[in-house]
Amino acid sequence: GIYIIKKMVAPFVISLMVAVFLLIMQFLWKYVDELIGRGLPLSVILELFVYAGLNMVVLAYPVSVLLASIYTFSHLSETYELISMYSFGKSIWNIIKYPFLFVLLVCVLMVGFTGYIVPGANLRLVSLINDIRQKQMELDIREGVFNYQINNLIFRVDKKDKKGKYHGIYLCDYSKGMNNQKVIKAKSGKIERLENTPIIRITLENGVVYADVGEIPSVEQTGKNSFFVAHFDTLVMNIEIPAFKFTRSDPSIFRDHYQMLYLDELLSQKETLKTELIKAQERAF
Repeated sequence: GIYIIKKMVAPFVISLMVAVFLLIMQFLWKYVDELIGRGLPLSVILELFVYAGLNMVVLAYPVSVLLASIYTFSHLSETYELISMYSFGKSIWNIIKYPFLFVLLVCVLMVGFTGYIVPGANLRLVSLINDIRQKQMELDIREGVFNYQINNLIFRVDKKDKKGKYHGIYLCDYSKGMNNQKVIKAKSGKIERLENTPIIRITLENGVVYADVGEIPSVEQTGKNSFFVAHFDTLVMNIEIPAFKFTRSDPSIFRDHYQMLYLDELLSQKETLKTELIKAQERAF
């Protein structure tokens, strides 16, 4: 019996790992649109896969047992070991007894795993996915298309060269209101995010600034629609966008959902619901 269990352990572990990997790939395809383009650190993506993998173990366990059993007994049959066991007078029950006990032991472990490990992984997984959804996507700058991703700023570029430099840049800054806009045109420049920060740096070269006179206290306003024009060689703008920063929320806000409750908490809620149901029935009748 121990010999058969030893033959069964390796296929079981390999089948479990392969099944979990395939299920994680399915999970990845489900959420790939929400992961791409957000500039997430590698540690966050790995953490997401770990929590998803813990959830997938429960789903992968039955098929792993099935594949391990089929492989083990097929191999024993192929090498005539089953025939040898029969010839020594062993019944079918004596042959499968220890593998059956092994699977039963793993089932008991999976109950504990499902009741006390999976809820915690579920809680952190749901919280992490929610945090990822709250994070704004990285800038998607396309040629000839107006971009509205930065609050209070609209910009467009005519062309992007192979070195990552933009040409024909147009920006409209309406942070002080739609009636007090500032328009900037530049021949070339760069729009990039500073590494590991929520700051966008816009570096413009050889351009012109058009703005309402009301923005510049040193310029005397001569009319309602007065404005000024300023030429520049280089203009640098640093814009902080809090939504670009990845922040972690408190997972406890999802704690009351049934998928996040541990086994003893579910049993406690079951008794509470029974008591409330009896009281409701008494009030009704």
